[in-house]
Amino acid sequence: MTLKLTPLAKEGLVFFVNENNPIDGLSLKQIRDIYSGQLKNWRAISGINAKIAPYHQPISAGSRIAMEAQIMEGMTAEPSTLNNSSLADKSSLAEGNHYYLNNLESIGYSFRYYVARDNSYRRIKTLAINGVEPTVSNIRSGRYPFSVDLFMVTTGTVSEPTQQLMDWFVSEQGQALVEDVGYVPRE
Repeated sequence: MTLKLTPLAKEGLVFFVNENNPIDGLSLKQIRDIYSGQLKNWRAISGINAKIAPYHQPISAGSRIAMEAQIMEGMTAEPSTLNNSSLADKSSLAEGNHYYLNNLESIGYSFRYYVARDNSYRRIKTLAINGVEPTVSNIRSGRYPFSVDLFMVTTGTVSEPTQQLMDWFVSEQGQALVEDVGYVPRE
């Protein structure tokens, strides 16, 4: 079976902290050190003498899979400070993030889509990675280091209605919808 991948949008895995945390960015090494448990206090990064409280998404979440594959690269991630067993559904995930993110010590990650559309994320700030902000233009261009492509996937011969839908999604109007719902339109 041959799969045909048609680019639909771009997305970025973003890291965030409480809006009152003075840091604005981290290096890839600092993220690895935080999530592997090697870096345990914000003092080494920001001067705040506070224990770092890293948050993990649930094991089955796409953002957790992307984080471990793209960032940890086989390193063992320390267990989260938040009990993920209570985060079985999206509403619990949003509630858990809201509670957790109100802590100055916290750091978390998610796809930009969820951060852009979820009101519970309003009291956070996203971090630059290796000096690159997770802006729409940086994600679209691939300059942001954790940018990924989102695809429509088809197999075999595509029916006319399916082709029309695919053509619409890559049209100016379709890409406007992609942007309206919180994804980054393709180039």
